[in-house]
Amino acid sequence: MQATSHNPLLKRLSGMGLHAAESQGALQRLLARQIVMIDADTPLPTRGGEAICALLSGWAIGYRRVGRARQIFALFLPGDLCSAGLFAPDAAVETGRCLTRSVVACVSRDELAALAERFPDLEQALWASELTALAIRRQWASYFSARTAEQRIACLLCDTVVRLRTADDAAARRHEFPLTHKHIADICGLAQGHVQRVLRQFARERLVRLARRKLFLIDEARLQSIGGFDASYLQVEDAGAD
Repeated sequence: MQATSHNPLLKRLSGMGLHAAESQGALQRLLARQIVMIDADTPLPTRGGEAICALLSGWAIGYRRVGRARQIFALFLPGDLCSAGLFAPDAAVETGRCLTRSVVACVSRDELAALAERFPDLEQALWASELTALAIRRQWASYFSARTAEQRIACLLCDTVVRLRTADDAAARRHEFPLTHKHIADICGLAQGHVQRVLRQFARERLVRLARRKLFLIDEARLQSIGGFDASYLQVEDAGAD
């Protein structure tokens, strides 16, 4: 069983009001009973919406099909609830897929709801988590519409790094970034060739370095300025830029 400091979901929820050792232990025991390893490019096992998937390691996406195209509307990082909607139905994600080999705890929606009813601080933290997920989705809608390609990609890179740094600092220090140009294009609503040109431009200007599934933000403050990125919707104290 993972200690709280090594469990990204518990770490995340503890920052949202989950403080009591008893409630942390109860949630940790529930998660530990239902942990599965999922290969890359495999659907999340939401069991038709009956399960809530907590991502403990790895990356995943939420997406929908629009005609023959795929629209990615959510990026899940360690510590995220990939198929929430326990309290806010609009936060639910029914179509999710792992981008990398991942460790996921697939918890019964009813069991988690019963646990939240027993522990008020857990209920508060889960509410805060779902509201943050909705805020991210709203902010993405703003970032990826009526903005230039440079602004969209800058916001995506900043959003991802700040969230990863908050939830899984070890992964952030490893600079993990499994998103391909196609993923970035699907998220930002751009052509893949346009994404490639912008990333080359960012590299020439020494803003980022992206290679071998690793991302280095060389000038994070300037990248935030280009995108007009404001991390307040993520409920973090420090965006991390110098």
